[in-house]
Amino acid sequence: MRSKLIPLSAKALSLVPLLAAMAMAMAEPTTAESAKPPKIVVVKKGDLSLKVTADGWFAAIDPVEVRFRPRAYVGDLKVESVVAQGATVKAGEAIFRVNTDDINRQIATAENDLAVAAANLAKAEADVKLGNEADALAAKIQAESLAWAGEAVGWWEKVDGPQQLKQYELQLRGSAHNVEDQQDELDQLKKMYKSEELTNQTADIVVKRALRQLEFSQIGLEMTKSRVEKGKATDYEQSKRTVLNARDQQQQATAALSAAQAQGSVQRQAGLVTARTAHDGAYRKLNDLRADAASMTVMAAGDGIVLYGRLVAGVWQGNSPEALGQGDKVAADQVVATIVQPGKVRFIAAVPEDQVARVRAGDPVVITPKSTPERSTVGKCGTPSPVASIAGDPAKFEVPVEIDVGIASLLPGYRASVEIDVADASAVLLVPKTAVSDGKVIVTVAGKKTKQPVSVGRSDGEMVEIARGLKEGDAVLATFKEE
Repeated sequence: MRSKLIPLSAKALSLVPLLAAMAMAMAEPTTAESAKPPKIVVVKKGDLSLKVTADGWFAAIDPVEVRFRPRAYVGDLKVESVVAQGATVKAGEAIFRVNTDDINRQIATAENDLAVAAANLAKAEADVKLGNEADALAAKIQAESLAWAGEAVGWWEKVDGPQQLKQYELQLRGSAHNVEDQQDELDQLKKMYKSEELTNQTADIVVKRALRQLEFSQIGLEMTKSRVEKGKATDYEQSKRTVLNARDQQQQATAALSAAQAQGSVQRQAGLVTARTAHDGAYRKLNDLRADAASMTVMAAGDGIVLYGRLVAGVWQGNSPEALGQGDKVAADQVVATIVQPGKVRFIAAVPEDQVARVRAGDPVVITPKSTPERSTVGKCGTPSPVASIAGDPAKFEVPVEIDVGIASLLPGYRASVEIDVADASAVLLVPKTAVSDGKVIVTVAGKKTKQPVSVGRSDGEMVEIARGLKEGDAVLATFKEE
């Protein structure tokens, strides 16, 4: 079977080139977009209308936090009674009670401990007094003994020693004189018997007796010399050493007594300090426990509303009524409730990190509560926090806002949005925000592109202020692009 050719009309023929071009375009992707030259903007002066929007929360002015900070009590803090969440209380009204059975037992123990400590202190004080008196008496007795020993040495040197030497001398002289007397007597007998005509027999007897007596006296003299020599060498020195050693012993005893008394005094004083410290500690502990017992019942310091827990970064923590039932335990230093006054609130704006630099103290603010958006109010910014307090990307900085007119129906923790009217920037150099990357722009001069460091300032989200690095009339790429 033969195919049949259908002739084309003139109009159809005129579409052939267009269709061919479309086919080519579909077959080969175009590079026109990449080939198109980048957009260039000229740096010029302009104005920025700046506003910062953020969310935040109402916080109480002068809130009273109810917490237990025991000074000495260690034990469970069991809830005995607590007013209802959101209850309105009057000044002096009991709002929270903790069971005191355990602390009363500890107080009784502390009273007993204080009595024991007082007795120990009295004994330590008596020990110091009696010890000092005993030391004084012992020191007096020892001083007298030392004085007597010193006097004994003096008397020895003045009397006993010289007299002992004199006795040795007298003994020696007596023996010598005896020998001389015997010799003189013998000589006299010889003369007498020679002149008198006595019998030879009588003469022999008398002379012989005198000779023997002289011999004995001479022997006695030699013995006396030896005894005197020995006495001077030993007995005298021994007697001298006895009195000197007695004095030295008293001196050593005095030094030893002084050292022992000094040590004993230090020990008694240390015991007194220890006893006084223990007594003072027991006294403070008892007083602290009594103060803790008194604090177990919390009275409202003023009129207000009781809200369980604590407001942290706009969120109430620990505010579950189930956690404060009778018999439940609370932790020491835990904020179990906060007393606030209706209408006395301020606002905390959580401003993102990329906007907080624009905010200044005194900037006007419009606050719109989320619960009652029709009841907007105004205020002024305080000084922004120097550090971020809310994590995220970006992190958020707290900015306090003083409200001109309070809203009595709002309590701490209610949320709101804010619009901060920051100072406008007038007649400043501007470039698109997309032109800046990592503190640089791309400047074009005669078709040549150069990276230029710049310092940026404020921004409205689309345009950014150039503080340094460019001048009016410079040409930059509208979108920063690495070559």
